Amino acid sequence: LRGKSKPKGWGSVLNISPPLVDSAKLIYQLNDGAINGVSAVYDRGVALVAGSAYSSLSDLQTTAPSAGQYRVYAAGGYVRLGSTPSGTVTCDATLDASGAGYISAVSDIVLRILVTQCGLYSSEIDPASFVNLKTVQSAAVGIWANAGLVSAAQIIEQLLAGVGAFGGFSRQGAFSVGRIDLPASVGARAFDETVVTRVSREPLPDAVDPMVWQVRVAYQRNYTIQNDLAASVPAARRTFAAEAERESTITDAGVQSRRLLSKVYRSGDGLFANEADAVTEKIRLLTLWGGTEARTPFRVT
Repeated sequence: LRGKSKPKGWGSVLNISPPLVDSAKLIYQLNDGAINGVSAVYDRGVALVAGSAYSSLSDLQTTAPSAGQYRVYAAGGYVRLGSTPSGTVTCDATLDASGAGYISAVSDIVLRILVTQCGLYSSEIDPASFVNLKTVQSAAVGIWANAGLVSAAQIIEQLLAGVGAFGGFSRQGAFSVGRIDLPASVGARAFDETVVTRVSREPLPDAVDPMVWQVRVAYQRNYTIQNDLAASVPAARRTFAAEAERESTITDAGVQSRRLLSKVYRSGDGLFANEADAVTEKIRLLTLWGGTEARTPFRVT
C-alpha cells in the first residue's frame, strides 16, 4: 500500500468503499484515525451482522469475527470481516472522532481541518465567525476522501459551498467563515464618505443571474454506485445503491412565468445527511435567489 492515500472523512457518510489494508485478515480502513462508529457493512448490498467492538489493535489483529459478521475497531478506524466477501464491501459510518470527539456540522468540521490538518494557530482563526455559522447552519453533513490526493482547501471549499457558505483569510490574517443570507431588516452599522471611498455594482454569479425559479438540493450522497448487487438485496436498497444522491426540489412557477431567463439552481454534492435539512435549505435558497425581484450585489471599499 506504499504510496497510496489513506482514507479520511468527517461526519455521516453512506456506502463508502473502504480500502482493504490486510487481505489475509480481511481488515478494511475507513478513516486515518478514530471514528465514531459503523452502522452497517454490506457485501454486494447484503447487510452483514455486527459483532462486538474491538477493544485494542492487538485484539483486531488476533481475533476474527464469526462468518457473516463484522467487527469495528473505532479507535483506529478499521473494520474486520469474518469471511471472504463475494463482491464489493461498503459501509455506512460516522467518521472522524479525533480530538474532542465526533462532529458533523460544517463549521465544526472546517475548524477541525484548519487546526489538525493545516496547523493553523488560534491567532489565525476568527472563532466568532464559526460560532455564527453554526448558529444559522448546524445540520449534520458528511464527506469522505479516498481516491488520489485531495487538499484541505478542496475539502473545505466543498463543505462550505454545500451549505451556501464561504470562507477565507481576512486582512488581519485570520480565517473566517460566513453564509450568504438576506440582509437584516435593521442596519447593524452605518458608514459615511469619511470611511467609504467607492460603491460599485457587482454581477451576480451565472448560476443565479438574473434569478432562480427552481432549487434542487442534494442529500445522502452514495459514495459507491452499484449495479452488481446480490439477488437477495431488497428493492429499496437497490434503488439507493444505483443513484449517486437524493434530491429535494422546490419550484416557483410564478417566477418562471415572469422571468423567462430565470434558472434552475442546484446546490451541494449530497453532503446533507438528512432529507429534512435539504428541505430547509432549498426553501432558504429559493427565498434568497428567487422572490419578486433580482438581487443586486454591491462592492463597498
